[in-house]
Amino acid sequence: MNALTAQEQQARRESLLVLLSRAQRGVLTTSEAGLLRAHVETELGAADRAHDAERRAEQTEDLLRVAHQCSNEAEQQRAEAERRTQLAEQQLAEQQRAKQYIATKRGEMNVELGKANRRAEQAEAAVDRVRETARRHGPTLTADEIEHALATPEPRP
Repeated sequence: MNALTAQEQQARRESLLVLLSRAQRGVLTTSEAGLLRAHVETELGAADRAHDAERRAEQTEDLLRVAHQCSNEAEQQRAEAERRTQLAEQQLAEQQRAKQYIATKRGEMNVELGKANRRAEQAEAAVDRVRETARRHGPTLTADEIEHALATPEPRP
């Protein structure tokens, strides 16, 4: 409220007090009664506007309180989402490490399987050479001939 309005309001209230005193004594003129009515209507309007402003201020406070609650809830949800994201990232990293470990072990096992297969093939070839030697020499096969058949490398294709 500016100073002029405050001065006007003070003058109007002083005038109201004088007019009310005159009305109480029964000496109010018709023009004073009209002035009294105008002042009372102005004060009632000002009171209504003040009441409306107070109601709007309360509504604004209510809205701010709700907005603050919503903001707090949103922050809590954001923090929870961040926590879940970090947890998911950790689980993903663990899964990727496990996958890499499995791939490494699979590669190592394939190498070992390849070696075992080559040894089995070499053993089968040695057995075949001993059998061939046994077939050629018959019952006269000696231990030296078996050792020679085992020591002879397999012919390369």
